[in-house]
Amino acid sequence: QKRIYRTFSKFYPHEPGFALNALISGATYPHNFSGKLRFLYSSVGWKMEYEEYHPMRFIAFALIQADQINYSYKFSDRLFFEQSKKCLPDLHEAILVKNGYLTDASAYNLALFNGGEWHTPTNALLAGTMRESLLTQEVLLPRDIKTSDLVHYRKFKLINALNPFETATEYDINLIYNKL
Repeated sequence: QKRIYRTFSKFYPHEPGFALNALISGATYPHNFSGKLRFLYSSVGWKMEYEEYHPMRFIAFALIQADQINYSYKFSDRLFFEQSKKCLPDLHEAILVKNGYLTDASAYNLALFNGGEWHTPTNALLAGTMRESLLTQEVLLPRDIKTSDLVHYRKFKLINALNPFETATEYDINLIYNKL
């Protein structure tokens, strides 16, 4: 709901926004649905889409330059993310780097473990709902993480609303390679 209000405040300042709880509780869902509920909206209307979610398990991660991208608001246009993964082999995931600092993976926020604390990049491209919740609970601590800082970390997780921290796969930090 906060994301909707923040988006309306920025793009549609004279519109009140939608009450997400009312829309979700009034919706009908496919039988035995387990997946992603995508809520698309503008100042004039909204619609919900259902998409099955299949958790991915990756074998390697490539650092990809993303200096020009701005994704502080969630958009349905994800062309940049799709293109960043096109140059990678199957089961490889892109970790985006902006101005020398880690941001996010193509569809996930990052959580990195240094042996004592879990950190997340301060300058994430998108303040994901799972990331924000973990920051509020102080499970994750925000840090400016340069690519050169990766040597200080042991493992990491990819997190989002459908890939929660508690059950997210832990990956060895050495699975990250440099394509910058």
